[in-house]
Amino acid sequence: MKWVTKQTLDERVADEIIGFRNGFSGIVNQDYETLTRKNVRRWDRDGGTNLGSSGRYNVFDDKGVDRSSEFVSNLSKMDIGALIITGGDGSLRQAYKLSQLGVPIIGIPKTIDLGIPGTSYTLGFLSAVDENLEVMDKLRNTAGSHETITIMETMGRELGHLAIYSGKVGHAGIILIPEYGFRIDDVVQRLIDRSKFARYDILVVAEGALPYRVSRKEVDEVGGIGKYLEKKLKEMTQREVRYTNSGYLQRGAWPHAFDKLWALNMAIHAVNLTKERRDGLMVCRQNGVLTEIPLKYINDTPNTKIDIETQYDPKKLLSSRNPKAFGNF
Repeated sequence: MKWVTKQTLDERVADEIIGFRNGFSGIVNQDYETLTRKNVRRWDRDGGTNLGSSGRYNVFDDKGVDRSSEFVSNLSKMDIGALIITGGDGSLRQAYKLSQLGVPIIGIPKTIDLGIPGTSYTLGFLSAVDENLEVMDKLRNTAGSHETITIMETMGRELGHLAIYSGKVGHAGIILIPEYGFRIDDVVQRLIDRSKFARYDILVVAEGALPYRVSRKEVDEVGGIGKYLEKKLKEMTQREVRYTNSGYLQRGAWPHAFDKLWALNMAIHAVNLTKERRDGLMVCRQNGVLTEIPLKYINDTPNTKIDIETQYDPKKLLSSRNPKAFGNF
């Protein structure tokens, strides 16, 4: 939003920039502030979001009420010429539906899950990976000293990108992801095999990972997959097992240089698209190139999951060693 503001004012695309608080709900509730060069000056230096987030708010289903007509009416009353939004797949799919109602809207992909279709990178991903690496380095010190099995649970309810990249770069002994239903016995055997040369082990598990034939309800009843594994592995290995959830540390991470650069690039491109009177688009990165695609593509296309054949090794429960399968942002 810093660079949306600067580009808009510097290029005189508009005379005023409005920042709506808490995402789409801010437009429905008319909760906003005027953005200036001065008040956005530090916005790319901190983690999180200065305008807040609407989380899972749905304009079309706000506690059973469709608020889309109110949304469109408020934008019209305020004479908003273009709406630029940042967010994940849920926000971008809502953006498409709103564009179908005549809202001139441009989307910028921003999620630590990475898997938005049509773009090879989403803002925030490497910042979250960096945060996980810092947590892993600290866990490794204690795990090595006490010769423990340490489990680090990451975000990733449906997608394993964050877990697999964090585990790969952080040299985890085992990585468990939502895209592959693992067997507890295989995890135990892998730990036994590794114990012949490793005094300790680090397991990275995405929150959405599930053991084969184990229900989500069964896992959630004990506090999530990390706690579930901690209990099971203690029983089955008779070793000390510790669990840590990196959770919201990932979302509050300091911005990675790559994220700062591409936030700048995407913001400037989004503003330039509005200047050209183009909308209903998402700016994106494809094969290292900045471009844009229709929001309809995101709406019609499933999220990009980990490719088990090229990116994962089920036998070792690890990321593959295929150098062409990773980092092609």
